[in-house]
Amino acid sequence: MNLRKPFITTLLIVLLVINLIFLSFLVSVKHVATKDYLSSKVRDFDIVSYIKDRDYIKEHTNNYKYPEEVYDYINLYNFYQFADQSIDNLLDKKSTVVDSGRMNDILTKSVSLYDLKNSADSMSYVKEDIARFSSELAYKINNDGFVQIVKILLFVVHTAIYFIPYLIALLLSILLIIYEKRNGILINGIIYIVYSFYLYYFNS
Repeated sequence: MNLRKPFITTLLIVLLVINLIFLSFLVSVKHVATKDYLSSKVRDFDIVSYIKDRDYIKEHTNNYKYPEEVYDYINLYNFYQFADQSIDNLLDKKSTVVDSGRMNDILTKSVSLYDLKNSADSMSYVKEDIARFSSELAYKINNDGFVQIVKILLFVVHTAIYFIPYLIALLLSILLIIYEKRNGILINGIIYIVYSFYLYYFNS
C-alpha cells in the first residue's frame, strides 16, 4: 500500500491505536464501577479467612491466646451492609471510604456471640487485635494510592471527559481519510476490525 504521507499516516495510526486501547480501559472501568458489580465481588470475598490469615492473629491464636473460632460468628449481613456503605462512599468520592468503627463493632459482636455460646471470656484477649485489624483496614483503603487512582478514574468516567477519547478517535479517523483518501478508509477499516476482535477477547 503506497501512502501519500507515510510519516503523518503512521503517526496517526499509532495515536489512534493508543487512543482506542485507552478507550477500552475507560469503558471497562465504567462497566465495573457500579454498586451492583462491586457488591457482587464483596460477596465473593471470605472476610473470615482474610482476618484469620493476618500474621498477628495467627500468632495469637496459634499460641492459644484466644481461639480463632471467635471470628466464625461474624454477621455477614452486617458485614455486607458495611461493605455496601463503603462502596457508596467510594462511588460518591468521599474522603473516608471505610469506617473503622463499624468494622470494630462487627468483630466485637462476633466475639461476644462466641463467648455467649461457649461460656468463654475471649474479649479481653482479642480486643487489641480487633482494634488493630479495623484501623489497619480503614487506613489501608482510605489512604491507598490505588484507591486514589480509582477515585480519579470514577471522576473521569462519570463526567464529559469520558467522551473525549471517542472524539479523538473520530478526529484521527477523519484525518486518515483526508491524508490517504481511499487508503485512509481501508486503514480505518482494518484498524477497527482488529479492534473489534481485541474487544471481543478483552471482554472474554
